[in-house]
Amino acid sequence: MMLNASDVQGLRSLAEATAGGPKSATDTDGNLEALASAEYDVEHLDYGYVRECTDLHELRVLSAVLRSGKEGLYPDLETAIEDRIIQVGGSLGPHDRRLGAVDEPTRSAAASEISAWVESLAAPSKALTESKKSNKSGPPLPVTDMAVAVDPALHQALADAENRKGHEALRSGDFQEAADAYARASVLQPSDPRFPANGAVAWQRAGNRDRAAACAQAALRLAPPPPLAYKCYLRLATARLGQARYRDALDALDQCARLAPEAIAMGAGSASVQQLLHEPLQAKARADWMNADFSAYRAWAEAGVGSASLPSSTAAAVSSKTKKKLQIVVVEDEDEEDDDE
Repeated sequence: MMLNASDVQGLRSLAEATAGGPKSATDTDGNLEALASAEYDVEHLDYGYVRECTDLHELRVLSAVLRSGKEGLYPDLETAIEDRIIQVGGSLGPHDRRLGAVDEPTRSAAASEISAWVESLAAPSKALTESKKSNKSGPPLPVTDMAVAVDPALHQALADAENRKGHEALRSGDFQEAADAYARASVLQPSDPRFPANGAVAWQRAGNRDRAAACAQAALRLAPPPPLAYKCYLRLATARLGQARYRDALDALDQCARLAPEAIAMGAGSASVQQLLHEPLQAKARADWMNADFSAYRAWAEAGVGSASLPSSTAAAVSSKTKKKLQIVVVEDEDEEDDDE
């Protein structure tokens, strides 16, 4: 079947919709405005308070306030609040999940590639139409147009193909191409957490810890199943450790410890889950923090929050006034292709 003008326009609209998505109910039903107008303490818009807050409703109110812009623009604090909402058992709306799938520069680049693909589909139809106009009296021309069925199954197939390209690039050491392929997969299927989870691996190996952390957080906003969530938190912790954000790394590793039993019970074949890679990474995060800022680490450890309950192997070092250099070897998370499951 040939593509006519309306077909091409429909494909272009679909590509644009994939990049930005339809407006969610959160934007139109007044929920955001209602939360943003609720009473709140402006002093609670603080990283330290957010990190310890367990009131899900208050966290939602603070998130709505920041998204409304009434207190200014603080994207990092907004992300921290959304992460905390997930940690205390809450979930984010579809609007947040869609925007979190990939960052805007990557989304725009991937959307441009899809638009170019749409234009390439239109080219044979346009050329054939022009040829028919100039050859009305000649023999019939062969039909060279390809049949295109734009439906969810096609988008899924294209996304899976990009995911496989990412795996191939990752194995060949082309980490930038791998990250780009995973980003294109995310644009095609923005609700699939596998693709930003894989992007976290690519960016980590490319040395871009900021984007690795952003991709891991984006995948977590899509509520992945426990085995994949475990790996996302592990990748987030690895990125945070590389950023010297030791407490944030340990917070993410606490989530790994929480998810590990359920992930293993589900029969996950993931090597990172089965080998409990979060345990040596916890030890490394503690050791690195001790070596970098012993007084801050000691204060955290003595508070006894989360993974601050120390194993006996490091308890003596914490109680000592002498900062001790610790060397911990960690096995790298190598099983990104398990995300195909």
